Amino acid sequence: MNQAVAHAEGEFLLFLNCGDVFPEEDVLERTRKVIEEERAAGTDMERLVLYGDTCSGKNYVTIASAPVITGFTCYRNIPC
Repeated sequence: MNQAVAHAEGEFLLFLNCGDVFPEEDVLERTRKVIEEERAAGTDMERLVLYGDTCSGKNYVTIASAPVITGFTCYRNIPC
């Protein structure tokens, strides 16, 4: 995955693992709206990290994301 980042083109990156799926069809549309709101608020888009809940694929249980992103959070989870 890290090697692919160097070859990525475009404005944003989305990290998914094998078998990962979006829990709802409108996830990307809702994400686009959040990005537009952050951009309008003057957020530094070079440093924007969006991070959300995880949905277990086997039983569709939602695992809440950490309330604050720390170095340990990034170590244990892949932000997207």
